[in-house]
Order: sequence, then structure tokens, then C-alpha cells
Amino acid sequence: MSSSRGRRRLLLRQAWATIGLAALGCADAAAQVAQVAQVAQVAQVAQVADEAALERSVKAAFVFRFAGFVEWPEQALPPGAPIRIGVMGEEVIVQQISEAASGRTVEGRRVLAKRVVPGDTLEGVHILFMRDPAFRQLADEVTGLEPDAMLIVTESPGALERGSIVNFAVDEGRVRFDLSLEAAERRGLRLSSRLITVARQVLGAPR
Repeated sequence: MSSSRGRRRLLLRQAWATIGLAALGCADAAAQVAQVAQVAQVAQVAQVADEAALERSVKAAFVFRFAGFVEWPEQALPPGAPIRIGVMGEEVIVQQISEAASGRTVEGRRVLAKRVVPGDTLEGVHILFMRDPAFRQLADEVTGLEPDAMLIVTESPGALERGSIVNFAVDEGRVRFDLSLEAAERRGLRLSSRLITVARQVLGAPR
């Protein structure tokens, strides 16, 4: 058990190194891609029984870091207001995001996470992470989810075509993500070019 936890911590340290502000802020796109590849190598070497938990932890780290690479309209995120993340999924993901956010701010803002279920009001939520079961339940309603200025993050095949903005995919053992700039634009959000650079695939052309 302790060995498994040690390998998990190693993977997460590599994940933070890859998706941290310094990595995504690097001017050299090739260096960014190389850092993403390092996470893949560690993930492949770390043969642990609980691969699903590792994948979940890396996704939670990504969701927290996404907050620093999205520009919301001022009416949706007034100066000084916290960034609120809603998770349609396990409570453990909420805990992992909260731990990642503890003692940290994003552009001077606190980051708060909470669990939500289909049917809950999403008022005040800036990032919504929909685990696969929740997405499949609401697949036909994603485009119409309110509030408008909400970054929708999913992990389901075909989700970008249904209104998601960021969709996770496991590619050769690596947690990667695809982006839909068109969906972001429809919701009044602007994604950082640094985030776009490290995406696996991007739908729509930046303006």
C-alpha cells in the first residue's frame, strides 16, 4: 500500500510540473509537449493496481489548473470573486481539487470546489467537471446548461460535439485533453493560447 501511494505521489508531482503555471507559460511549445510526455512515461512505469484512482487524481489536478487559463466575462466573475468548481462525480474529486487549491490562489482569486448532481442549480459555478455517468445522463442538455459563462469539462467520447469545452482522453496511457474553441466562444469564454498549445486536439480556429 505504501509503495502504491509513493508511486501515486510521484505521478502527481510530475503532473503538477507539467500543468503548472511555469510549464504552460513556457514560450517554447516543444518544451511544453516534452513535459507532457514526461507524465506519460511516469504513468507507464508506475504499474499500480489502482490505475483508475491515479487517472482520477491527475484529472482533478488538471481541472484545478484550468482555472488559470480561462478568461470569464466580468459580469460572470467580478473582481475579487472566487472561482467555483462544480463536480458531477465522486466526492473524492472535490476533496482532491480542494487540497490542490488549499493555500493557493489563481490570479489572486480563491478556488472553491463542491459536489453537484444532475438537477442542482449551477448558479455561480465557473467550471463544471462532468464525470462520464453524469454526462451520459445529461448529454442532450449540455449545450443549454446555465450559467452561460461556464467551462464544461468532460471525459466522454463525442462530448465536444455536444457542447463540452474541454474533454479528457486517455491516449497510450496518458491523460490528455481536447478543446472546442467554438463551444468556448458560444459561452463567452476565452481560452489561453498556452492552454491551446498543449491540447491534444483543438476544434475550431482561434480568433
